[in-house]
Amino acid sequence: MSKTRSIAIVLLSVFAACVPALHAQVERASIVGKITDTTGAAMAGVEVTVANEATNTSIRVLSDDAGAFSAVNLIPGSYSVSASPKGFRPVLFRNFILQVGQSARLDITMELGNVEQTVEVTGAIPLLQTENASVGQVIESAAVNELPLNGRNFVQLAILAPGVSGLDYAQAGTINTGKRPDELRPGGTALQANGALSQSNEVLLDGIDNTEMVSQTFVVRPAVEGIQEFKVLTNNPGAEYSRSVGAVVVVTTKSGSNQFHGSLFEFLRNEKLDARNFFARTDAPKPPFKLNQYGASLGGPVLFPKYNGRNRTFFFLNYEGYREVFGDTQLQTVPVAQIRTGNFTGVKAIYDPLTTRANPAGGANIRDRFPNDTIPANRFDRLGAGLVNLWPLPQRAGLANNYVANPIKQSSIHRGDGRIDHQLSPKDAMFFRFSADWSGMTIPDTFNHDIGGNEASFAGDDNVKGRSLVAAWTRLFTPGTIGDFRYGYTQFNMSLLPTTLTNPLWNTIPGRQTDDPFQPSAPIVGTTGYAGLGNARSTPLIRDENMHEVVASISSLKSSHNLKYGVDLRFRTSGETASPPGESAFGRWVFDGTYTTNPASPGGTGETIASMLLGFPQAIRRDVFLGKTATLRTNELNFYVRDDWRITNKLTLSLGLHYEVNTPFTEANNKWVNFNPATGEQLIAGQNGVGASANINTDYNAWSPRVSFAYQLDKKTVVRSGYGVFYFPQGNAGTNIRQFRQPPFDFVVNIPFSGNDVPGTKATDGFPIVTTSPNLKQGPALFALKGVTPDFRNGQMQQFNFSVQREIAKDMVATIGFVSSAGAKLYWTRNLNLPTPGPGAIDPRRPYYSLYQGVTGISWLESSGNSFFSSLQSSFERRFSHGFYMLANWTWSHALDNVGGDGGANGPIPQDPRNRRADWASSNSDVRHRVNIAASYHLPFGVGQKHLSSSAVGQVIGNWEIGGLSVLQSGLPYTVTVAGSPSNTGAGSRANPVAGVNPIPADQNITQWFNPTAFATPPAFTWGTLGRNSLNGPRLYNLDFSVSRKFKFGESRELQFRSEFFNGLNHPQFGLPSATAGVGGAGTITSTQRANRQIQFALRFAY
Repeated sequence: MSKTRSIAIVLLSVFAACVPALHAQVERASIVGKITDTTGAAMAGVEVTVANEATNTSIRVLSDDAGAFSAVNLIPGSYSVSASPKGFRPVLFRNFILQVGQSARLDITMELGNVEQTVEVTGAIPLLQTENASVGQVIESAAVNELPLNGRNFVQLAILAPGVSGLDYAQAGTINTGKRPDELRPGGTALQANGALSQSNEVLLDGIDNTEMVSQTFVVRPAVEGIQEFKVLTNNPGAEYSRSVGAVVVVTTKSGSNQFHGSLFEFLRNEKLDARNFFARTDAPKPPFKLNQYGASLGGPVLFPKYNGRNRTFFFLNYEGYREVFGDTQLQTVPVAQIRTGNFTGVKAIYDPLTTRANPAGGANIRDRFPNDTIPANRFDRLGAGLVNLWPLPQRAGLANNYVANPIKQSSIHRGDGRIDHQLSPKDAMFFRFSADWSGMTIPDTFNHDIGGNEASFAGDDNVKGRSLVAAWTRLFTPGTIGDFRYGYTQFNMSLLPTTLTNPLWNTIPGRQTDDPFQPSAPIVGTTGYAGLGNARSTPLIRDENMHEVVASISSLKSSHNLKYGVDLRFRTSGETASPPGESAFGRWVFDGTYTTNPASPGGTGETIASMLLGFPQAIRRDVFLGKTATLRTNELNFYVRDDWRITNKLTLSLGLHYEVNTPFTEANNKWVNFNPATGEQLIAGQNGVGASANINTDYNAWSPRVSFAYQLDKKTVVRSGYGVFYFPQGNAGTNIRQFRQPPFDFVVNIPFSGNDVPGTKATDGFPIVTTSPNLKQGPALFALKGVTPDFRNGQMQQFNFSVQREIAKDMVATIGFVSSAGAKLYWTRNLNLPTPGPGAIDPRRPYYSLYQGVTGISWLESSGNSFFSSLQSSFERRFSHGFYMLANWTWSHALDNVGGDGGANGPIPQDPRNRRADWASSNSDVRHRVNIAASYHLPFGVGQKHLSSSAVGQVIGNWEIGGLSVLQSGLPYTVTVAGSPSNTGAGSRANPVAGVNPIPADQNITQWFNPTAFATPPAFTWGTLGRNSLNGPRLYNLDFSVSRKFKFGESRELQFRSEFFNGLNHPQFGLPSATAGVGGAGTITSTQRANRQIQFALRFAY
């Protein structure tokens, strides 16, 4: 039996033996209180009935000797709370609203008197958070339903929580990252909370993990119609939460009620309603665009012949469809008719590569020029010439930008949820939910399905499928003890399957393996200066993830102690078949003018098409994945205990301890490889005594103490503070942990430029068929290795907060507080084979060159990064009442880390791994100021309203509602880099600042956001001295608003017409500038973060 499994069994036994009972689920709410008489004496044995007003289901609990009672595991919604001890007047609280994850206090004072005279209180809405010090924001149903949402993606509202921002400078998802079409916009799914990485978030759907393992996106994204409400926790959540370094999004789905309710809706957008992009040509037509989003929902009691489910069994169903058609106008370059015949007269001077020879005068080689710069037809390579003639002829004059392609992309989504709730008995309740989410995007080729044309992008079918199932049982063991037990299963599948290209030429390329079902129909054809041909890079890609989760929790009220215990066990697998980034299982040709230039004087000589006609690619590459597929496995085992101690009527102290074990990844068939820096040897799982994890050790040190207090100064003021330690597992490192993507199982065969100007392999030689792993000890350096430090640790974050909350008026509450965190053991990557800066050839200077002449980089993953975040966060909230809702907050913060990187990759790679201090700087996601304002207001005119309720004018102007969501955010930081590798190490570099030159122009604008003359290329063999993220991009200011009207049909039916305006002021939200110094366009901004104004219309019928 493994050590991990043994620990899990022992801890489960300990937890089972320690207490009679475990904690309610995190998305549920609870009511705690104390019953006293008018003298303040505690009343024991009083029965308290808590009833859901929508379903009339109820639970009964008893107050203990201290008068304390607790009702937990309550579905968020409206409740009635009643108590009627003998000799005292009954007390009834109606419309007591509970939000997701809320622990509300309700103290009850009983009065002696007539038992037939009930003391009734209506509309009691607990505003103050008096039971704990977690930091977060509930987004209630009024906001989810009424605020403008582009694509009806509720996650966009998560940025309303203080300290949270979306990834606005880059779209939240791109092709081949597992995103759905409606998530490919800012705020799609990517959130960053209080300086933490976006990969460290967790999404809980009805208490079950809903987070995909690699890119941390949603497994399923519930439709707006199916969401009751959700909460975003950002600092110091309770001991029951794991993987909670960043934001924890807790979502609860809708359940049915005693009345039938439902909806029908459709939303519409098209290009006629949208403004033109700021950088689009005004003389060009808008690309075609049409979006329809539609769906329905229905919920109520389950009724069958001879079965009446009212007060007992309820259902809720919803479906949402999404269809989008949009054009992608592309200005491309294709070869003109003249050069297709080999005639380059007047275009470029063309030299014969077969005449390459040494220059008698010394220096570079020389070649003979083709007479009249024309290549004879008898010199044409069959495949090379065939490739040239695959391109369509130009549509416009000129050698460049002479062809306009208009591929039409189509996408669709089908998602739905089904839920059944059943009250088995007064002590037992259960529910079952199944959710499915399927999206597909068909991305056409640049030209057609015959020849492709997607070397730099993707064409084909991009599919994402998600499924989520949860079955839950709640048991009231005693009036003070309740247990909740759940099983969850999630499945996430994504696939990128390239277009099947039909031109017969592709079938004549040597090396095509027709027996390989994962091989594309054509290779990648990369061409310098021209549109690509063939299939796309990084395809095919197929990933299938599965997770089984078991959750057990029990809560027990013991006098002033609310004890909670629980376990959360997650077992994950992920099957994957993929080509590495930029490569293809068929192969990749790279053509340029190298072989047709004059090596001695290359200016104005050589041409890509000339090299193609001769059949001489500059490089030939092919991905080889000998194992075809890999199956990854990891487990996450979580255990916790928590005590909410009500010390006095004003002071609550919460003490908790969370322990987790996150096992290292293994591969089902031992296709898992590590690296030993000391010996330079590869460590292959299952060979030579190497364990299944390739000697990556399990971290058994993830103990997480958590403590907080809430002190109620008076009836309207609470002071709160909390501290906690949190971890996130290796899986959050995403694609950095893919130890099978290297030799001997996966590698790229590369036949590069010969290096002596003499062509080697021709196109007609095709692609090599490789069935064995390469010899890494022999050059040239073509292959890359990966490794993970054996003592890799779970990333750690210490979180702290201190806040004051004040109820300032009815339904209104304000909060101000200090929120901070300090990260340690954060993952970062460095190249172990990076040479020291210096002169001479790069490869011989690599540290492991003597062992591996065939290896370039050795990517080494460590867990020794650090971060720090501090902020002042203030918020104001007016709960929805009398037709008005408002939420506003301001965050002033600074985030720093040393894991952002600038070493020539997008990941956390430092410029110089030998000088980590130089990378300590503002985080890539550092937002100094952010203001959010969201509001919804039902105008007080018309039938049933305060004004003009009975007049004819009221009939016309009544039932209008306006809503808005505004974001003002300071600019994100960026770094100025330089082209090439001044250090002569093959790695990128930051620039050097020029002394005395202001990097910010006096008239800063999009044509010169920074002054390029303020930066210089570092001297040879040195690193850049400019600090990381030392400049800031443009600020973001965006206003979305909506105008809607409801038409009433009786008491329970209404038709709503909505118009929504995204970026309603049509303010261009500029992106980051081009930041490579010394290159044309440095300092200019050529893109926007968000689209210009978009308008959406909708009809929604509710009953």
